[in-house]
Amino acid sequence: MNFADFKRKLKMFWRRNKRSLSFAIGLIGSIFTVLGVWELLVIFETLEGKYGFPLMDKVGFGSWFFAIIGSLVALGGFIYFYDYNKKHKEFQELIDTDSKAAFVRNLVELEELAISLGPDYEKRVMEQREKYKVKTL
Repeated sequence: MNFADFKRKLKMFWRRNKRSLSFAIGLIGSIFTVLGVWELLVIFETLEGKYGFPLMDKVGFGSWFFAIIGSLVALGGFIYFYDYNKKHKEFQELIDTDSKAAFVRNLVELEELAISLGPDYEKRVMEQREKYKVKTL
């Protein structure tokens, strides 16, 4: 397998699992933030040394890096998770219609959301197109 195939498979994996991966990224960032802040509290003697983590003891004042970068990663991951869920909710509201006129009226927005959300959503839009017999331009 060459690099182009690996890149394509990685991109498809991301598209299929955006929700869980963005939550996992936010969670990992939160863990790094907690570890960094905890070690800073130990360094500045706010907490006693017996509560330190063995791996973080070697980091020392690099804990600032863990705290700052971890909080940025957590913030980015959770914002992306929120945005994905918001788009998912909007998609569900638009696709769950019994009216062909409402479906056709919202078709452009549905397709944009489906592209953003992933291939499973694109498939659902195509199924609705077939159900209502809407022709593709």
